[in-house]
Amino acid sequence: MTRGNGRAGFTLVELMVVIIIVGLLASFAIPRFSKAVYRTKAAEFPTVLTAIYNAELSMHDETGMFGPLAELDVDEESVKASKLFEYSVASDDWGSGFTAVATVKPPGFGGAKAGHKATIDNSGTRGGDKELVQYARSWQ
Repeated sequence: MTRGNGRAGFTLVELMVVIIIVGLLASFAIPRFSKAVYRTKAAEFPTVLTAIYNAELSMHDETGMFGPLAELDVDEESVKASKLFEYSVASDDWGSGFTAVATVKPPGFGGAKAGHKATIDNSGTRGGDKELVQYARSWQ
């Protein structure tokens, strides 16, 4: 702070130093914050796909076959109401296997673009595009 002719204030150099420091701090904080937001968004699909997987196994125990999403004992309204993912179940011709799929809706988020998928099949094998599953540690 300068104190020439009775006026107090900061010099331009002091202000520039403070702006540079704030900019450097922001350059470290913003990417970390963004990644945390993406992880929060991606936390939805492991929960829903696991619920679908468990409902399929339960249906198989009761009927001996796997079924479509509409026939499963899952909260279908919350699955349809997802703003980030579209969920589907594909089963083979004889109902002896299935694959549950979570597809990212447009516009996507982070590295997960629209159309990226995560899957789980009747054997419990998890898969998906690495751009999506990188945000869900429990899916890797």
